[in-house]
Amino acid sequence: MKTTATILTLAVTALSSAGASFAGEVSGASRGRRPTIILRMIKDADVDERALLKAEKEAAAILDRSGIALVSLTCEAGRAVWTSGNPCQRERGAAEFWFHVVTRKPSRATTEMLGFTELDESTGSTSAGVFYSTAVELSDRYRCDVFQILGAAIAHEIGHLLLGANAHAPKGLMVPQWGPSQFEMISISELSFTSRQARLLREEVTRRTLAAGPKHSDHSSREDRL
Repeated sequence: MKTTATILTLAVTALSSAGASFAGEVSGASRGRRPTIILRMIKDADVDERALLKAEKEAAAILDRSGIALVSLTCEAGRAVWTSGNPCQRERGAAEFWFHVVTRKPSRATTEMLGFTELDESTGSTSAGVFYSTAVELSDRYRCDVFQILGAAIAHEIGHLLLGANAHAPKGLMVPQWGPSQFEMISISELSFTSRQARLLREEVTRRTLAAGPKHSDHSSREDRL
């Protein structure tokens, strides 16, 4: 397993978990044939729902500027039942990921760590998340709304989910450590993927989708811990 994660503001780390339950939304005019990413969102009970909803819209707007649609499903932790009609319990698509919004950090996490991504190369399993409590702290320090920081962090982690551990770049959203200049751009919803990063993301989503092709396998006997 290769665990990597990144994050904005002084840290690189990782973590994991999972879950399932409800339906999502897409950035306006993003449906159709555009490359599409689906996040199965799981949040801790003390995460503000309104802030998270606005953060999902902020992340969708960032991806929209890169030519990618983002769908967020509200899910709960549990065990997958492949015969269920619940979209959170179906087999994951090629560009569909578990994403966690948590308030408690593992002991190894630094104070300013904002997010994490876990990549398991042996199984192809990937998940990521952000630390809500850190977003709240950074919001006070840099005069950004919590949802703006969360939305940018979600988009940053999507970059790692698709492009891997080495997706950091000297410019744009994938800068490994965020400082005053990045948070200033976040505050006006201007921190985005560079044109090169956007192209790589579109190509990767398209590649995964085409490689997956139609699904014919029988999942009735499979189970997956979420």
